[in-house]
Amino acid sequence: MEELNSIIADNLKTIRTQRGLSLDNVAALSGVSKSMLGQIERGESNPTIGTVWKIVNGLKVSLTSLVQKPVQENKVILRSDMAAIVSDEGKYSIYPFFPFEEGRNFEMYQVEIEPGGGIDAEAHNMDTLEMVVVFDGQITISFEGDDYVINKNDAFEFRADRMHSYHNDGTETARIAMVIYYPEV
Repeated sequence: MEELNSIIADNLKTIRTQRGLSLDNVAALSGVSKSMLGQIERGESNPTIGTVWKIVNGLKVSLTSLVQKPVQENKVILRSDMAAIVSDEGKYSIYPFFPFEEGRNFEMYQVEIEPGGGIDAEAHNMDTLEMVVVFDGQITISFEGDDYVINKNDAFEFRADRMHSYHNDGTETARIAMVIYYPEV
């Protein structure tokens, strides 16, 4: 509970100061007394859910913006820290650098496809886009009877709301970056 109080304290102070509001201003907007708001910001009070709702409604922010740790603005993501998602044959590996999460309508992967490897993908939701950049090797992307050969240092964008596949018919491992964009989250 102490950690939650600390998170609320930090978030409340950040929101208030970013908006240039005094404790008096927040008290007027929320109906929570200035002294209670001060205690909350100093981590000296355990606010009830009713008090928290008054504050978020008064400030016109989401509940999660007050009770969740803020997302780090800058973070280094190490491939060595993530587990690859590997196909049964071991010839297709996905490293989820930026997986889908609330507030982000895309995900980004590094994909490695060994020679002879590939994957058949199901159709995504309507109007979903996939964008692929090939950094090493060559891949073939197929859908609706058409094959598109994408070489090293080239890119391809397509609607992924239909069955599609990725294959490496070359002799070296293909390394690609893949972004999947979801228009409606």
